[in-house]
Amino acid sequence: EEALREAGAYHRRLIEASLDPLVTIGPDGRITDANAATETVTGRGRQDLIGTDFADYFLEPERARAGYRQVLAEGQVRDYPLTIRHVSGRTTDVLYNASIYLNAAGQVQGVFAAARDMTERNKSAAFGTGETPAAAGAEIVDAEGKLVTPGLVDAHTHLIFGGWRQNELGMKLHGKTYLEIQ
Repeated sequence: EEALREAGAYHRRLIEASLDPLVTIGPDGRITDANAATETVTGRGRQDLIGTDFADYFLEPERARAGYRQVLAEGQVRDYPLTIRHVSGRTTDVLYNASIYLNAAGQVQGVFAAARDMTERNKSAAFGTGETPAAAGAEIVDAEGKLVTPGLVDAHTHLIFGGWRQNELGMKLHGKTYLEIQ
């Protein structure tokens, strides 16, 4: 009995070690388990997720259901693009990878699914294409022919602020305040 309990704890730790959201889904399409990464991406606790419709957490629930059904029909799905919706309304683009898993009798028990966050990769892919990924409601400003500088410029390293300032570090190290260094 102790060995069985330790084996269960070991498997739970493996699931929780994943940085990607992981879920198990029963044959009826309802979530049977989820890891902490799934809780984070959806904004819902594990107990709130278990027993609910897997597809309800996606921007396009019917597309999510179609992916789940594809796993049941074909045994797996790879790189299936979906968008997870957080309770706050924030969305996360993911690639969904899933396969069926079997019980001890060799019958389909459900689907094991992992969702890889593609947000940063999608931003990088758009760089240099002329496509600008903009946040919802963001104002796009045409800056052609204008000088664009960062919102914060380090005054200690840029000549535009009045010359070399290499002596200031020595003064600061000898206890001078910034007001005294001016």
